[in-house]
Amino acid sequence: MTSLGTQIFKLCVLLHFFLLAVRSKKLTVFQTPSEIRALKGDNVQINCSYSDTVEQFRIMWKRNTSTQLFCHHMENKINCSSIMHCTERANITVDSSTKSSSLIIHDLHLSDADIYFCQVDFEIPPPSQSARGKGTRITVEAQPTVQLIERTQPYPNEGRELICTSLEFYPDDIQVSWFKDGQRITNSIKNGTLYTNSDGSFSITSALNLSVLEQNETGIYSCQVNHSTLSAPTTKRIPVCNQGEKKSIHCIC
Repeated sequence: MTSLGTQIFKLCVLLHFFLLAVRSKKLTVFQTPSEIRALKGDNVQINCSYSDTVEQFRIMWKRNTSTQLFCHHMENKINCSSIMHCTERANITVDSSTKSSSLIIHDLHLSDADIYFCQVDFEIPPPSQSARGKGTRITVEAQPTVQLIERTQPYPNEGRELICTSLEFYPDDIQVSWFKDGQRITNSIKNGTLYTNSDGSFSITSALNLSVLEQNETGIYSCQVNHSTLSAPTTKRIPVCNQGEKKSIHCIC
């Protein structure tokens, strides 16, 4: 064997072992954060990084409760082509130079609550490899919208009542309290049945019946709603006037 042939043989052997070493690298995927708590309507972002890159790879974002791909990106560096597809209200970013990807979900719905996984597949060159992150759990909650109105009961009662409505909250545990001029009221209260909305959120109504004595007293009535999504209770107030004082400048109704 000539010296040139020997050198070529040695180079081939070195290249063979180099390729084996490169292809034996284990693909690893890191995903952050592990958990996200957000409100309905928020935008959230999950980050994913992978340990290496190859000529052709795929990044797939999946939900734990669905077999369908949430987002999909395929990139081929040889012919400089890429394909990307996401479901509605979602998109992904991919940066090959930093070996990273991010999933962004816009305008969160309660139905978006799930565990999301980032999966990376190496396809070219062989052997193919696949790995995924440990997952990110997204918990979606909804703050109540509170409304307070005064309503006259129909004949023959013709009394007055205050209606406090808490709309579209999640989870279902909620506290509704009534006050008059800052003093808590514990009687004449009727709480309605918890109603489940089409999107999985809840609504409830609480009614305060005004007694004859209370109808003859001017006061500021308030409905206070406390829920796990609120940093502080939400309070709605309404002035109640004596029937004969409705035109008085001292009672604004």
